[in-house]
Amino acid sequence: MNNGGKTMYETMNKITDMIVKDADNLNQLARVVGTNTDNLNLIATRLLELEKRIKELESNATARI
Repeated sequence: MNNGGKTMYETMNKITDMIVKDADNLNQLARVVGTNTDNLNLIATRLLELEKRIKELESNATARI
């Protein structure tokens, strides 16, 4: 392989490695975003439950007065 071909081969290998690394990083980011989404959904569900409970307690308090 001549010098120009070797340089081109090395460059292509580096580009391929960078693409694979970028894909791995994107997959890792997708997992983090997925986990965050799951956590936000859990928080939203818990908040709705707490709001419902507060209304029940407020209703009970006003019924006693």
